[in-house]
Amino acid sequence: GSFTANVNDSGAGGTNSDVVTVYGTATDNTINRNGSSVLLGSQTVNYTGIENLNVYTKNGNDTVNVTATTTVTTIFGGNGSDIFNLQSISNPTTVNLGSGTNTVNVGTLAPTISGGTLNQIQALLTVNGGGGTNTLYLDDSADNSAATATLTTTSLTGVFGSGGSLNYSGIANFNLYLGNGNHTVNVQGMNGTVNI
Repeated sequence: GSFTANVNDSGAGGTNSDVVTVYGTATDNTINRNGSSVLLGSQTVNYTGIENLNVYTKNGNDTVNVTATTTVTTIFGGNGSDIFNLQSISNPTTVNLGSGTNTVNVGTLAPTISGGTLNQIQALLTVNGGGGTNTLYLDDSADNSAATATLTTTSLTGVFGSGGSLNYSGIANFNLYLGNGNHTVNVQGMNGTVNI
């Protein structure tokens, strides 16, 4: 049924002391992470004063949409084939992929993988592949400013917003779409199939 849960921690607490954990179901779910709330259908969790948010998709073929963050966020994929769309983050965010065939779309228009930028990725984004086949799309195609990027076997820097970077592992297909500006990509290493 429908419900709204409001979590408010106004105590002093220590750093990283407060955690809200949200669980999906065993069926196909769409989970929306929007600022200080998480929505699953007609169910909503609102929170303030929390240092960490954990989201578990569980089983099913799930879609997780992240349009904004206000706290450190960790998302755990399940056994289905999941889609993760990340438009904007301002706090460290980790996506742990499950065992299915998973897709991660990053950009201001995600899940669309053209016409967006990576400028709203303003913190460390970590994508950890699980036991499945994982594809990562990074859309900076509408950013025509000059940029110097560095790609290694585990990280990408230089194409994100202020404070933004990417750590990744277990990605079979890595896709980076750049705009028409003067771009330099220093490839120091690759992991999986890389398309730039």
